[in-house]
Amino acid sequence: MRLPINVQLQEEMRNLSTIEQSKENWKTLLDFSSDHSLLYTIRIINEIKANKEISGEWRKKFIRLDGFTHLLRCFLEMELHTIENSLSLKCLDNLILLIYELQHQDNSLQMEMCQLVEKITPRCL
Repeated sequence: MRLPINVQLQEEMRNLSTIEQSKENWKTLLDFSSDHSLLYTIRIINEIKANKEISGEWRKKFIRLDGFTHLLRCFLEMELHTIENSLSLKCLDNLILLIYELQHQDNSLQMEMCQLVEKITPRCL
């Protein structure tokens, strides 16, 4: 069973107009304080990326407005040692996959990924 789409959130994510007004709005639009809201928003992003008509331009705009950087921040601030349920694990899985897909499609993000690996490696050992 699929959840109904929050049309307002979907439109805000598709247009990124609130982010163009202020990059501080990433905290609201892509909220990682709750696994539920983060997973829900990632699913909306995946639907946008699946739309071939808008995905290329949307991805460029998302990256230009620091959406990729915000995703990395989400990942870095996750408490990996406290993942204790399947929802948290699914959220982490979807977040890593989204980061990987965006980075794989845009070589300019390689430097950010290298910096991320340097920050993450000590946390994983």
